[in-house]
Amino acid sequence: MFFLDLVNYANGNSLVHPIQAGSMDPVPTTVFFPYPAGTDQNTSFKLFHFPEIKRSVDTFGTDWSNTTLEEVTLTKLQHGILFTVDSFSPFRLLWQKAQGGGGGGGSSRSELTILKTDASTGVTLAGAQFELKRADGSLVGTYTTGANGTFTLSGLSAGTYTLRETLSPSGYVLSGTPIEVKYPGGNQTVTIKNAKNSTPTDLDSVNHLAYIIGYQDGKVHPNNNITRAEVSTAFYRLLTPQRRDAIFTKENSFRDVTESLWYNKAVSSMAKGKYITGYQDGTFGGNQAITRAEFVAMAARFVAAVPHDNTPFTDIRSDHWAYEYVMTAVANGWLSGYPDGSFQPNRRITRAEAMTILNRMLNRRVEESGLITGYVRWPDNDPSAWYYHTVIEATNSHEYTRQTPSDSERWTAVNQNKVWFDKAYYEDSDQ
Repeated sequence: MFFLDLVNYANGNSLVHPIQAGSMDPVPTTVFFPYPAGTDQNTSFKLFHFPEIKRSVDTFGTDWSNTTLEEVTLTKLQHGILFTVDSFSPFRLLWQKAQGGGGGGGSSRSELTILKTDASTGVTLAGAQFELKRADGSLVGTYTTGANGTFTLSGLSAGTYTLRETLSPSGYVLSGTPIEVKYPGGNQTVTIKNAKNSTPTDLDSVNHLAYIIGYQDGKVHPNNNITRAEVSTAFYRLLTPQRRDAIFTKENSFRDVTESLWYNKAVSSMAKGKYITGYQDGTFGGNQAITRAEFVAMAARFVAAVPHDNTPFTDIRSDHWAYEYVMTAVANGWLSGYPDGSFQPNRRITRAEAMTILNRMLNRRVEESGLITGYVRWPDNDPSAWYYHTVIEATNSHEYTRQTPSDSERWTAVNQNKVWFDKAYYEDSDQ
């Protein structure tokens, strides 16, 4: 048995309280406690909280026999227990070691636990819904994380499973990319991290301007590859006016990007903002088709990196140069792979795939019911194609309404396609 007090030993052993800065409002706080000596993940624990106890530095001011006792839900991880509370001190941790030996008794249960946490803070998240499937595609079941951010499966057979989130916690991005779970049996915890539903602050997610313009032949070519210069220009067009002014320049260090090129201002400014990099030989390679890994790296530089333990892809591991960028994009809900579970980092990304990720980054989406007359229709944008509405969203400047950020847009006006009022200054070559 342990009594747990959370104190700041550097400040006279003063108590720690989980409250909002500048107020007394409680903030849910996740606590990790290492296993006591002689215990492990197979040990049966119970955790109790005494909310009425008023703890001073070394004295209890309340009679223990007359206090309320509440049990706290906990999660057993590999090296300790995890629990979430909104008030501290004291807690009482009880356990009974699993008994082994003859007679067939004392064996511990095999459990697979799914833990859902905030990607930045580690706070556990309730209300996430998942489906778990076997290797043959058959459904094991659908599950929802509880108040402690977990659900646990007992008696699951060892094998390979696919876990997919179908509903994210309120205010968080859906991490819908399937994750392969290799379960060897015994006790195992898989952590899934979610980023909050927000857009990069340097990009304009409020004003929905067209950032893909199309070609002189009147087509948008959604299945063509997209070049490094075109991607840089698309991101450049999506910058907020304040950010664009802050990094605007016509100068760069790339030996193959001169002022006469149509993309010079975009590439120079994006390089100054540290969103893009070149190659070791000093070139940028503006006319080269961009790979999926290169595109995702450029996108992920707009947000803080998100540590991630479980790659959902079969062909990209932690030693890949773009691993951190890819995992950050996954955590933010921007990225999905192919039906075979691969990401194919060296494959050239198509224009439609690029528009899909850009729209997700900016929370831009429209369905047929939200459209009005007057938008640009491209002869090569097939209405039956998966990317049809994605292309319409990206290639039409429009005004819109919606009740919540999770809703699709309802367009109220289609505007002339222009990137900004002074395109000649910000984008066109001066030569």
